[in-house]
Amino acid sequence: MSQHASTDAPTAEEAVMVSRRGVLFASSVGNFVEWFDFTLFGFTAAVLAKVFFPPGNEVASLLGAFAVYGVAFVARPVGAYVFGHIGDRRGRRTSLGLSIIIMGAATAAIGILPGWSQIGPLAPALLLLCRLAQGFSAGGEYTGALTFSLEHAPDNRRAWYLGLVGASTWLGAVGATMTVVIFQTASGPAFASGAWRWPFIIGGLIAVVGLFLRLRVGETPVFTDVQATTEKTKRPFRELVRGYWRTLLLLFAYFAVLGVLTHMFLGYMPTYLQKATGMSATTVLTLTTALNIVSIPVGLGLAVLADRYGRRPLIRIGASSAVIVVVPAYLLIGTANVFAIVLAADRRLALDGRSGSAGDVSGQRAV
Repeated sequence: MSQHASTDAPTAEEAVMVSRRGVLFASSVGNFVEWFDFTLFGFTAAVLAKVFFPPGNEVASLLGAFAVYGVAFVARPVGAYVFGHIGDRRGRRTSLGLSIIIMGAATAAIGILPGWSQIGPLAPALLLLCRLAQGFSAGGEYTGALTFSLEHAPDNRRAWYLGLVGASTWLGAVGATMTVVIFQTASGPAFASGAWRWPFIIGGLIAVVGLFLRLRVGETPVFTDVQATTEKTKRPFRELVRGYWRTLLLLFAYFAVLGVLTHMFLGYMPTYLQKATGMSATTVLTLTTALNIVSIPVGLGLAVLADRYGRRPLIRIGASSAVIVVVPAYLLIGTANVFAIVLAADRRLALDGRSGSAGDVSGQRAV
């Protein structure tokens, strides 16, 4: 009987593979929830402008809504620093658990906030606070999820692991657009009157699922090893800047460009197509959903290439593309031709698919 039991028992290698799959699933689901919540704001910006800003000047209201949307990016570096510190001191799992709680609470709060007609100027102020909380949380989420997955990944598949986490980001955006489209279609004109609130409330509720999955996985081997050592760095941020400032500048520049292009697509383009070209909201969001779905195999394919041929070539091509194609891409989008929009967005998708490679470069240089 003991022989039979030993035969059925999983080997150490099989146990590691099972653990890695669990980590990838938990990281990806949590990241899905975070970016479902974070991108909802951009897809409903036109409605939020009417609800939370004074009536009478549609352009000013839209500018106000997008200003609130953009404020999240001021909070993201702060969130990255704070959650990174928590992750180093208290554990990656603790950091990721806190980030998803804050994101879920902020998103659900947007869904129940009273508008300008009820509380006047306090409405956009509260919306701003919720958006700052979302940005703070997102700053810790994406980098935390990438770190969590990278520290579990085998050396020869690091870009693939990061590519899977990146794919969950776009799945979150797909989930957000599909949810908005479903509520717009089902409620019709009532969507702007109050049905828009339900996607935000749903986003807050599914954060509970992401938190549950996050708490079921263990800490990363890297964090466990660091905790076991007697010598610990007293000022890790100072040592990071001193030892890796060139890498930090490179990644800052790359992800600054990537962030601008990505959120021009996720946050600005849907509203631009509705207001400037006259496309219907349902058509715009359906098109955005389809493009987000296409971005997933594009990103995963580029991750395979990064593991096989290296990260730098893909990063250089992506950075060059950002400079060259952004203006022609928006000229194509301005035509309101579906084929032209798909062609322009495809350039952005190819660039974004290289972001996992850049994240892996930072991991390699910091080791």
